[in-house]
Amino acid sequence: MLLAGCYEGVVVGAAALELLGGRAVLAPLYVEPGAREVGVGRCLLEVASRFAAHAGAIALDVPALPGDRETKALLEQSGGRARLVIMERALR
Repeated sequence: MLLAGCYEGVVVGAAALELLGGRAVLAPLYVEPGAREVGVGRCLLEVASRFAAHAGAIALDVPALPGDRETKALLEQSGGRARLVIMERALR
């Protein structure tokens, strides 16, 4: 499912929700920088969570890349927790 987040009548955010058995994945979750801090990301996360729960998912995974503090903060404020951090060491 594709979601669009609007603010003052303009689409400023988007997310894609995929159901994978008992889990759901919300990726990407994006809000334009100028429209952050007004609740668009929270709204996208809430709608996706409700839809996934209604579809039978037991958890919602939202990937956050290293340095993506806004996404991490949004997820932590919404009750999310980090499950896995993958580190890479270049060998060449």
